[in-house]
Amino acid sequence: MITAIAACTATQVPDTIPPASGTWDSKNLVANIYLPAEKTISPITFNPLKQNLYSGKLMVPSGASLINSEKSLLTVHVNKAGLLSFIGHQHIIASRDLDGWIDEVKNQGYFSFDIAKMTVDEPALLKSNLLPDELNASEKEATKQNMMKMLDAKSFPNVRVLVTSYDIKKSMIHAKITVKDQMIERDLLVKVTKSASNKITNLTGETRLKLLDFAVEPFSALGGLLSVNDEIVIEWKLVFK
Repeated sequence: MITAIAACTATQVPDTIPPASGTWDSKNLVANIYLPAEKTISPITFNPLKQNLYSGKLMVPSGASLINSEKSLLTVHVNKAGLLSFIGHQHIIASRDLDGWIDEVKNQGYFSFDIAKMTVDEPALLKSNLLPDELNASEKEATKQNMMKMLDAKSFPNVRVLVTSYDIKKSMIHAKITVKDQMIERDLLVKVTKSASNKITNLTGETRLKLLDFAVEPFSALGGLLSVNDEIVIEWKLVFK
């Protein structure tokens, strides 16, 4: 999802360059190159890969429509697995903190959400999916902490989705999905709702993903007899301003 771009310009570069001396700081990835005064090159700094992946947000293109976080919702349906799955629980993990945009001119978009702000088993969501609300508040918090540990949320605090194209005829988007430091690409079917002025107002869809595709080991207990199912179901409803 993330592309590192280095741009360089040169003017009046001689056929031969005088010998250089300098220093190299491998920890901060900074190179200082010293040449004679008339041929000086400024220091070049490369940010560490992890910082590039998880600091800042993609710039919003001019004319793009922003996600309405108050009205948008993403849910992750997590099932149970293992020989003792009958003592486990199904969970619905939800994000109401979606941030991003869609650019209809370029047929591109982007959205992300913070893992720490996700909720576990909201009663209304469980009811709408015909699931019992069996856990108390402390048990739901423990489930959330297990999820954050599984996804290493302290090091990789958010999930990002970059939409690189949209096929109107097939109602399909091509998405690059990044979880932790792993990115996979998928073609996803979506339903698009437009306003009277032909502007996209809603983008809804559903897909199935596997945790192991992102190098995420499903949480397990009791020596693996009870675990989280590798396959999860994700539903989203994005509402745009």
